[in-house]
Amino acid sequence: MNFNPFLRMDSYYILSDITGINNLREKSFSYFGDKFKRMIGLPCSSIKSSKRDSIIFIIYAIFGGSMM
Repeated sequence: MNFNPFLRMDSYYILSDITGINNLREKSFSYFGDKFKRMIGLPCSSIKSSKRDSIIFIIYAIFGGSMM
């Protein structure tokens, strides 16, 4: 159970340290939600992130959302 990076246990914090992104889960779901809102034409907040961080957010949100 501790090796599931989608739960706030050891591996989540290891992944967060490796990527250098604090609050990875919240930022990922927020970023993914904003991208989805923009795709369907709804207003959204603009989250600034690098291309690397954007890719990490999308991957984490997709896999993390599918684990729920």
